[in-house]
Amino acid sequence: MKELAYRNENYEKQIEQELASALDASNRLLHCWLSLDLGALNTTLFELAYRTPAVYKEAVQRVSGDVVSLGRYAIRPGVLLDLLEIPIPNELYLAAKQVKLQTQCGHPELWSISPDGKTVILNQELADQLIHANDIWITSKRQREFLDHCIAFQESSNWLYDNLLPLPGMMTKFGPPFALIARSSMQINKYEIDPIQLNVLIQSIE
Repeated sequence: MKELAYRNENYEKQIEQELASALDASNRLLHCWLSLDLGALNTTLFELAYRTPAVYKEAVQRVSGDVVSLGRYAIRPGVLLDLLEIPIPNELYLAAKQVKLQTQCGHPELWSISPDGKTVILNQELADQLIHANDIWITSKRQREFLDHCIAFQESSNWLYDNLLPLPGMMTKFGPPFALIARSSMQINKYEIDPIQLNVLIQSIE
């Protein structure tokens, strides 16, 4: 039977926070666009964020009418705007910049715009896959045993690192309390206790 055996909760919280920040920044960008009265956004939010000048220019062309009069002459707005440098509204530029700072905004498949064009929607199914990308599932007792030993190894190694390195003279005075008795190519080696070094270390701990 398949069993969820490991979750990286710190990773899950980090991704959830990144998604919430990305959703907030994306909605601010969309609302900024709507405030410009250029009509509904007819492209993706990803395009608006990463091709802001082009998307804005295309929208201005759409709402500027068929012909622009310049004295005795008439010129199509697309031709005119191609000749002009159109400044991007500062608020739109800043909102797009904030979106590009969000890690999860770089995944366009996560985001869509509601049918009424007013709200950014997160694809929750894909978001859940991302949040739980580090989950580990097992199907046998042997897998459980292996996983338990890996977790115990990590916890013990981290405990020794955090508690032994701060001791005075640790980097020069003491040797490791283990003796290497077999080496593998995976940097997972076999050890036995070195009683002499272990006793020296223990006596240095108050």
